[in-house]
Amino acid sequence: MKYNEAQYKTLAERFNKMSFLQKLITIKQNSEIFYIETDGYNFRLRLQDQEAMKSGFDEYFSFPEFLEYSHLKDIFSLIDIKVKNLL
Repeated sequence: MKYNEAQYKTLAERFNKMSFLQKLITIKQNSEIFYIETDGYNFRLRLQDQEAMKSGFDEYFSFPEFLEYSHLKDIFSLIDIKVKNLL
C-alpha cells in the first residue's frame, strides 16, 4: 500500500472539508491516488491503490453519488463555460 490507514484517514479529513469544486481539482491533480467510477448515473470516488480499496479506505472520503445543479455548474466552471439560470 502506498499510504497506511492513518494517512488515508488524514487525507480523507482534509478532502471532506473541501468544496465540490476543490475536490474535483484535487482528484484531477492527484490521479495517482484517485479516480472516479460511474455507471452513467451514479458516481463513486475510488482509490488507485487496490489494497486500500479492499480494506474499504475509500469509504473515508465523502463525494456525491449523484450530481446536483450546483455540481454541474462547478464542472462547467472548470472549463470556463458560464452557466446562466433558465428564466
